[in-house]
Amino acid sequence: MELIKTYLADSLDASFDEIFKKKYTKISKVHWTPIEVVKIATNWLATSSDTKILDIGSGVGKFCVVGALISDAHFYGVEIRTSLVNETNRLKKKLNLEKIQVLNENVININFEAFDSFYYFNPFCEQITDYDLIDDTITRSVREYESYEKHVFNQLEKSKIGARLVTYFSSNFSPPISFRIKDMMFDGELVFWEKMKN
Repeated sequence: MELIKTYLADSLDASFDEIFKKKYTKISKVHWTPIEVVKIATNWLATSSDTKILDIGSGVGKFCVVGALISDAHFYGVEIRTSLVNETNRLKKKLNLEKIQVLNENVININFEAFDSFYYFNPFCEQITDYDLIDDTITRSVREYESYEKHVFNQLEKSKIGARLVTYFSSNFSPPISFRIKDMMFDGELVFWEKMKN
């Protein structure tokens, strides 16, 4: 655990990512959020120790794991792949992280009203691409991609005033107009949003 804390403190992704199974470590650079970004995003999203943060398309749970290690907020992931949910749960148990819950669900079945803040790192890109895939279990479908993004949009529209959102490498996704940009980093690839009105 001390080594993990050192990797976190120094944002050493390659070393930290060795806690994942080898097949997930190999694809980490493309698919999992860098520690530095998790730290910055968590600082914006976690407005109190009671904050419930939803990671949309949580993969192996790196965002949730790192977030739970560095803050008192509660982290929820939604991930359709059972194998990735199992990896998150393995790490949750190994690191004794009680503030993580991962939902093995299609995002279409998730009501966002239970959450305060949201993290969105291009979660549906595998629906519309043939390269840099995590595995071959996702059906390529523009229609599904559009329905997922529409669901997220509609759910964000229902969220409460003051809800916060961070988008990362997701320039194709625009939240409802009730969300306003509060800040940007990394040449606009990391964007901080807040819901200002209903």
